[in-house]
Amino acid sequence: ELFGYGQTLCLLAAAMFGLAFVNDAYVLKHIDVNYYVSMAFILPAVGLYALYPKARSEMLIFLKKEQLKKMSVIGALYAVSAVTIFTAYTVGQNAAVISVINKSSSLLIVLAGIVFLNEREHVVRKIIGASVALCGVALLIL
Repeated sequence: ELFGYGQTLCLLAAAMFGLAFVNDAYVLKHIDVNYYVSMAFILPAVGLYALYPKARSEMLIFLKKEQLKKMSVIGALYAVSAVTIFTAYTVGQNAAVISVINKSSSLLIVLAGIVFLNEREHVVRKIIGASVALCGVALLIL
């Protein structure tokens, strides 16, 4: 089997991220980056809270001190990531190049997965694959 269920979901997610980035790029031609990122982070949470009453009690766990600390770090990392990539787009105006450069994070993800998540199967293949992807990024920006 070429693709399993997980790989199929990942390809679907990649397609959705691609469409979302193109949409973001279009919207950012008309709206300030900081305002857009703020709304992009707040509105989904408010919408879920309003539309799924059963999930409300489960969402409250994130307000406990220990979870709130962890979520604050994660939220800050994602916020900085979103602001920087969207600012890069507004400066560079080339969604294709910026999106591919952003994927250079694959090498860091592979290495962190090996070190912190003990993802030790096929380590050499993973590093080679991530390195090839990084070479692709270099070819695109040169």
